[in-house]
Amino acid sequence: RAYGEGGQGYVRSEGGGVVVLRTTERTRSNRDRSYATILATGLNSAGRTNGISLPSREMQASLLRDVYRRHDLDPNDLAFIEGHGTGTKVGDPAELWAIGTELGQKRNQRLLVGSVKSNVGHSEPASGMFGLIKAALALQHDFLPASLHAPELNSEIDFEGLNVEINRSGHSLSRGQRRRLAGVNSFGFGGTNAHIVLADPEKAAVSDAGTLPSGPFMVSAQTRSALEGLLENYVQELKGDRPDRHELVAVSALNRTRHKHRFAVDSEDPDVVRKGAEEFLAGSSTGLG
Repeated sequence: RAYGEGGQGYVRSEGGGVVVLRTTERTRSNRDRSYATILATGLNSAGRTNGISLPSREMQASLLRDVYRRHDLDPNDLAFIEGHGTGTKVGDPAELWAIGTELGQKRNQRLLVGSVKSNVGHSEPASGMFGLIKAALALQHDFLPASLHAPELNSEIDFEGLNVEINRSGHSLSRGQRRRLAGVNSFGFGGTNAHIVLADPEKAAVSDAGTLPSGPFMVSAQTRSALEGLLENYVQELKGDRPDRHELVAVSALNRTRHKHRFAVDSEDPDVVRKGAEEFLAGSSTGLG
């Protein structure tokens, strides 16, 4: 019940998450897809406190102040904050006081705040990863999913004075001329506070036939059956009318490990590649390896 009046603590859950980190230069040169760009990160520690249920709001505020000032980030560019939000009587007011004091009150509009813990529970060491993934996907899809179980807001929090709003219903995230930011809070049992600021990624370069890599179509897999399954998927994709069929063929062999079982067609034509894969699956051609 993050930020709700009925919050009495958190509900444990289990899970894990993985993200792939690449430099912007590497992503740009490979023309890869990117979900978000990391603009800034920060860590501090509250030191010795009276227990895990009594965090230091001053240290949380200090962390946010340092991250946004040091990197010259404007709070008005924030689309939302993905909060820690454990749903405790003391922890939630402390977090929102820090967010509101350092970010909300410096904005022209209310700052949306939510917590994925209200959706999936508190996955403890992995909880920050869920918040990070949620934030990246929200930017990608232009939509912030609702935080749940707070029909009545915590009466100890001055939402209006702090200029913050709990995202209790799904919220569309509009795009403009400026990149959108998203902040993610994650706090540890031992008093460590972490914050990360994401932004919309660079727009991927639009490829055309003149800029696509040239070369044969080639895919590989660890086993024969895995190779056949991969080719079946390619056949289905190349049968359709998707506009990027040429791109699909052109990048088939890029940035991929060469496994033992391989198949190749010396052509860049999607229809020729599809026909060759069909013949291979039917047993009338040998492929490679």
